[in-house]
Amino acid sequence: MLGIGLVLLVACGGESGQAGGSTATTAVETSTSPLGTDNTANHADTPSDNTPGVQQVAFSTDVAPILSDNCATCHTAGGPGSPHWELSSAKDAVTFAPFIEDNISTGTMPPWPASALGVSFHDDRSLSEAEVSTLLDWIDQGAQLDVADDAVVEASQPVFTLAEPDEVITPATGYQGSTDIEDDYRCLAYRPDITEPTAVVGFEFLPDQTEVVHHAVGAIAPASSAERIDELDGQDGQPGWNCFGIPRIEGQGGTIMAWAPGQGPTVYPEGTGITINPGDTFILNIHYHYDDAAPVDSSSLALDYADPGDLPIDELQARQYVGPAEIPCATDETGPFCDRDAAMARVFERYGAAGAVGLGINQSCGVTPEDFADMTNGTASSSCDMAVRNPGEVVSVFAHQHELGATWRMTINPDTPDEQILLDIPRWDFDWQYNYYPEESIVLEADDVLRLECSWDRSLAAPGTEPAYVLWANGTGDEMCYTNLITRP
Repeated sequence: MLGIGLVLLVACGGESGQAGGSTATTAVETSTSPLGTDNTANHADTPSDNTPGVQQVAFSTDVAPILSDNCATCHTAGGPGSPHWELSSAKDAVTFAPFIEDNISTGTMPPWPASALGVSFHDDRSLSEAEVSTLLDWIDQGAQLDVADDAVVEASQPVFTLAEPDEVITPATGYQGSTDIEDDYRCLAYRPDITEPTAVVGFEFLPDQTEVVHHAVGAIAPASSAERIDELDGQDGQPGWNCFGIPRIEGQGGTIMAWAPGQGPTVYPEGTGITINPGDTFILNIHYHYDDAAPVDSSSLALDYADPGDLPIDELQARQYVGPAEIPCATDETGPFCDRDAAMARVFERYGAAGAVGLGINQSCGVTPEDFADMTNGTASSSCDMAVRNPGEVVSVFAHQHELGATWRMTINPDTPDEQILLDIPRWDFDWQYNYYPEESIVLEADDVLRLECSWDRSLAAPGTEPAYVLWANGTGDEMCYTNLITRP
């Protein structure tokens, strides 16, 4: 089973590229929702209940199945949405009808950022036009019940989690940063307790202090790196060590996990996984973003291992594909950091050598800052074509931007007869970042090309944000254009 996790909201929910040459001025085509811009294109005002000639919507046969399939899985007892709204009975649906109406009208719920322009994915929670219309009509007609108030609304699928992981690794001591460092990147060592070679076939990152845990990326360091890890771990009196970007330990492999808000467990396809050996260490780089407080965080890593009889497995390959991020100030914005050189100097001051990653991405994608100089209307976009570096069948694709993100798209073999949009997100939302698992087999060949396109909107910045030229960097106020793509041989 492939799982997509949900964060908590009210209402329904269930190494940079080597092949460059594309221009930064290619804008991402914005796809439209099948329901229109407000998801209510075909929903007209419906007369109130009992109006002659009006088709009445029945809760039992029309509404309840939609809620069971698309809402109750998240908002059931113990589900991630239950602290905000628990849908256990028909009366709950009536009580929260105004919230349901607001959220499905705007497309906020159920949370499914991917559009129909991309391929079909497992666990698609989006509502069809007909389902939206049915729910809105029912609410317009007074949210009437044809069942008892306490009639159970049961989730059609259970909440997906690693219910019985083989191992849950939690640091012996929690990490506590400081509000003096708003964006804190901490590498933490998670050491599996294994005595024989095995394979990880599923994992779940379990954030502890969700209000400060921004995202996490992880890689596996071999047993030969244990001495170096021990030297770094705790050298400043706190568990782990300061680091930026992808963890870098001698001998480690590429990033094999990435987590951001909205993402749940990852379970790999049967017969596949990632081999680990005794003494190996998961290095997780956790980004903490502090505003008013810096609580002690003890985030955990849950792991499922292959049964010994299932070994060997097909080894999965994870590769990162990145595009440029350059977002000039709008013409009506002023400030010292609207100067790109000043903004770049601040990035280096904050992140040291890691601040240069954006320069390398620009070079590999064949772009320069001048390609973005005219993007001064408050929006900016970038595009980069890259050669496939992990050919094989696509297992999952993960998209990542920060809070200025507007659109995100990855296309296979663009501008050719074989063009296929892999993933299209027409309205980026930082709170909903998933690993997407294609339903059909998609095989990438070594000579295929991947195009990554991102766009940003400066109006999405938090109120009071100081105007600044935004660059690729690690802070929440900085930006990224990124994917983690996993394939099987």
